[in-house]
Amino acid sequence: MKRLICVVGSLVLLAASARAADVEELVRNLNSKDSDVRRAAAKSLGEIGTEAKSALPALVKALKDDDKFVRRFSAQSIGELGVEGKVAVPALTAALKDPAKEVVDAATTALVKVGPDGVQPLTELLRDKKRDLPARKAAAEAFGSMGKDVPKSVLTALTDALKDNEIRIAAVMALGELGPEAKSAEDAITSSLKDNKDRNYRRAAQESLRRIQGKK
Repeated sequence: MKRLICVVGSLVLLAASARAADVEELVRNLNSKDSDVRRAAAKSLGEIGTEAKSALPALVKALKDDDKFVRRFSAQSIGELGVEGKVAVPALTAALKDPAKEVVDAATTALVKVGPDGVQPLTELLRDKKRDLPARKAAAEAFGSMGKDVPKSVLTALTDALKDNEIRIAAVMALGELGPEAKSAEDAITSSLKDNKDRNYRRAAQESLRRIQGKK
C-alpha cells in the first residue's frame, strides 16, 4: 500500500513538473517571431488554467502584441488563470480600448471572470456614451453571463441603460440572461414598455421578463 502511495505521489509530482515545463515553454513562445506560434501559446495558457498563473506577466505584455489574435487570446487566457485583479484588471481595462472588437469582447469576458474588481471598468464602459456601440454592447453581454450573486451595481447599471436608446436592447437581454437574479429590474423593464413602439425592444423585453419570472 505504501509503495502504491509513493508511486502515485511520484506520478503527481512528475505531472506537475511537466505542466510547469509546458507553461515555461509557452511563455517563451509568446516571444516567437511567428504570429501563429504566439497565438497558439496565448490560447494554450488559458487552456491550462490556474496552473499557468505564473504566465500572467507574459500575457499582460502580450496584450500589446501587433497581432490582434495574440491580444485576443491573451485577454481570454488571463480570465482563465484564476488570478487576483490587482495586475489583471488594469491590463484588461486598457484592452477595452483596443481597436479590434475581438480583443474588446475577450477583455470584457475576462474582467467578469477575475471577480469583483472587474465590475467597475465594465460599468464605466457601459455608461460611457462616447465609446463605440459594439464595446458597450460587449460590456452588457459580459454582465449577462455573471450568473448568481450579481452585484447590485451591475443591476443598477443595466437598469439605467434601459433609458439609453442605443444600448437598451443589449441591456434588457442581459437582464434576461441573469434570470431571477435580476428580479429588482422587473418593474423598470415593465415601465420601459409603456408607449414604446420599438418592436425589437418590446420582443426582447417581454422575453426577458419571462426569464426573470422563471417562465418558459
